[in-house]
Amino acid sequence: MAFVCAREKGEGRQNTAYTKIKKHRIFSKLCFAEPESKFTTRLLTKPLIQLLKHAMDKTYNLNGSFKPALKRYADLEGPDFYPTPAWATYALIDNENFDGNIWECACGNGAMSKVLEKTGNNIQSSDLYDRGFGDVGVNFLDTDITSENIVTNPPYNSAQGFVESGIRASKKKFALLLRLAFLEGAHRQKTIFSKFPPSRVWVFSERITFYPAGATIKGSGTTAYAWFVWDKDANKTTELRWFKPGYKSLYT
Repeated sequence: MAFVCAREKGEGRQNTAYTKIKKHRIFSKLCFAEPESKFTTRLLTKPLIQLLKHAMDKTYNLNGSFKPALKRYADLEGPDFYPTPAWATYALIDNENFDGNIWECACGNGAMSKVLEKTGNNIQSSDLYDRGFGDVGVNFLDTDITSENIVTNPPYNSAQGFVESGIRASKKKFALLLRLAFLEGAHRQKTIFSKFPPSRVWVFSERITFYPAGATIKGSGTTAYAWFVWDKDANKTTELRWFKPGYKSLYT
């Protein structure tokens, strides 16, 4: 970056600019400075400042385009706001029947709730954060609200808490969209699966890609996901099933 900065300033000042940025103290300040601070604007041109902003943002590629979420990072308006692609919810409701109300307890902008409405069931939507849809300020991890069915895609860092709350708050069925790797782990085996194993785990044959709201959809994710379904009327065993391919092209 030091060499490029020098060229942007002009060949005649190359050695001076390079010497400045090479110094450890100044280089460290550049690495951790805000992209639009006085320090960076004094040394960098506008195109380089924009590149620095994108490099500091995990939702961008260096060429300025959005990158699909390989791991779902928190956004600036509340943890883990990556709306669920419609086809992932259609896969669930095409293979699982829900009798009674359905509560989408982390509804975001309503992406999943709008698909759940296709079931004809009464849909209740809520979220801890205000994203312009549903009831706001409802903390699913600390609520006495119950529902016949609960369906949601939980925040990445709260998955286990959502499982524990969902088992308590659901009367009939409880479905969570989770990484397939959620099946792993000694702690989850002891605290969840040995006591409350899911009735069915629906594995996607196609990869789900999560993007920030409004981003152009390109490419495919690298993380395997599945719907974990707890059915209060089923036996206390777990059945592994697979969604047939085609939902992504049919509903995208």
